[in-house]
Amino acid sequence: MPLSGNISSAWPVHCTRHPAAPAIALCTRCGRFLCASCRSLDDASLAVCADCKPAVPKTSGPLEATAAPGRFRHLLRTAKLALLQPAALVESLDHSAKLAPPLQFGLLSIILGKLAYLAWFLLLEREVYLQAIAPLADQLDMSVKTFQILQLSLLPLDSLARLALFALLLRLGVRLAAGPGNYPYRDFVRLFAYACAGYLLLFLPFFLGMIASFLYILYLSYRIVKHRFALTSIQSLIALVPLGLALLLLEFLGGL
Repeated sequence: MPLSGNISSAWPVHCTRHPAAPAIALCTRCGRFLCASCRSLDDASLAVCADCKPAVPKTSGPLEATAAPGRFRHLLRTAKLALLQPAALVESLDHSAKLAPPLQFGLLSIILGKLAYLAWFLLLEREVYLQAIAPLADQLDMSVKTFQILQLSLLPLDSLARLALFALLLRLGVRLAAGPGNYPYRDFVRLFAYACAGYLLLFLPFFLGMIASFLYILYLSYRIVKHRFALTSIQSLIALVPLGLALLLLEFLGGL
């Protein structure tokens, strides 16, 4: 067995945990067959299963095991890790944890980023913004102010829809890059929720914030999927194609 734990694709074997998924590696510690979603790498870049991979101390993790009273503090810590120490964030993710904490972080990041973008828009291009929404307000038979209130009230739902769509596209990209396997959708919701930290860069001035946000979301997604699914650099880039196109159309070109 090779030290890396990789196995030949000619082997007619399937994942120990997910029998329907083809195995691509052996755990170098316990010998279990691993599919793309189960395979992780240890500090020596050897293939290991989730049970054998050394546990990351919960004190260094971003958010998953956080008690409610400390939630705000850990939201800030997660944002700091994602923006300043992306490698530490990727290493500390607990893929078996509950979905709610990262989902909250992702939604809050999108909402805050969108509000910051809107604030810059009103500050620098107020007349352009008002001219753009006036026809929409007329079609709905409401005042511009009422339309603005409606737009803000729908922001959480809009943010949830974006997160769900982009997570689905990230899953599609990984399937295209890595081939058939077991890729639970909730895993990609969790993964992309952390990549949503890139939306916080919309606090930078206007177009600078838009470009920085677009690039950093892709960068975080690249780092996360490469580590989570043990992809090569080329596979990781391929996995970003559907997500990148959607981000380009909906966020960068479409703005709010």
